Amino acid sequence: MSDEKWLHLFTSNIRDLYIADAVDLLAAPEGFIYQFRYQADHVQDDLKPRWHGGAGGLKGKRVIVHFSLQHANNFHQAAYVPLRTGVAEDVFVEGNTYVIKFKLREYAPLSTSKPLDKNVHDFTEGIRKVLSPSYPDYAEDKDQRRSVAYNTVPTDLLTLVGDTGSRFETVVSYMSEALAPDVRLFFRVAKIWGGNRKKEVALSGDGFLDLVAGNEYIIELSHFQAASRENATLRVEVMADLKLLTPTELTLRSRYDVMPIRVFAPFRDDEAQGQIVLTIKEPARGASLRIPVRVKPSHTHKIVSPLTAIVGALLAVIPAAAGTGASAAVKVWLAVGGALLLMVSTVARRGKGLQALK
Repeated sequence: MSDEKWLHLFTSNIRDLYIADAVDLLAAPEGFIYQFRYQADHVQDDLKPRWHGGAGGLKGKRVIVHFSLQHANNFHQAAYVPLRTGVAEDVFVEGNTYVIKFKLREYAPLSTSKPLDKNVHDFTEGIRKVLSPSYPDYAEDKDQRRSVAYNTVPTDLLTLVGDTGSRFETVVSYMSEALAPDVRLFFRVAKIWGGNRKKEVALSGDGFLDLVAGNEYIIELSHFQAASRENATLRVEVMADLKLLTPTELTLRSRYDVMPIRVFAPFRDDEAQGQIVLTIKEPARGASLRIPVRVKPSHTHKIVSPLTAIVGALLAVIPAAAGTGASAAVKVWLAVGGALLLMVSTVARRGKGLQALK
């Protein structure tokens, strides 16, 4: 076990919204910024003065998210299933609400070297030991029960290295057992490619998917279910400034698969922001993900098109400003050259679906 201290964030099965948080954060790509919020009485007391982003605050601290399987009236002790790690990006207090935004990192599955129940039991005891008495339920001192705490992590019981897909599948296996007999469908954004799988695209530092206008992108969606399920449907919605090239509904026929979602960002002169929304269609239930998207014009488009129009306009007006001293042939060539550049600029913009510059 490392001596490094982490922020322990708990969600649970007590409310459907809390379950959705657990399922949804597994779907998001690395770099996605997720938000949790807690009432003051659920935050470890000595963390409250540090709940800010300044010097001595919690910004930049490593985060681990746990799913707490517990009874609403504490008839039995809770069991804790680790889900994913992250880094605190922003922490602030609004009234009695403590808000944390954290950037998602790797999945944090338990080892598979022992039976699932044994691993969960050992990890739960390890968490109780390092966080006592500040864990979600069944603390000896009920007033000390907390859903946010700060201490070490029994990393020797986790698998924090290796193939991302395999670690995702292991976490899903544990979560499926934790939620049974309730059934949730799991998927994740595995990769995002620019062009014809030529370059992988990562989320920006502020958690946006930055797309360059005039390009096609592929979002590789991987879904995995721990057991066979009836067919379900995944719905895809994109912002008005994008074109979805694949169907709006994709059928999840098998227990596992990888499906490409293709989008095209039409040419534009300005920046646009919106979302790509991925949801499981009712009556099935499962992950829901809203990826923030920012579409920007390409550097070439921003520079070349206006410059061509400006040069064309200048060439067109020079003959009139040159007066009688200039050669008639030179005036003609300048006028013709200017007109051609303006025409090229206009045709190029219309070919991209844009209006001519005025």
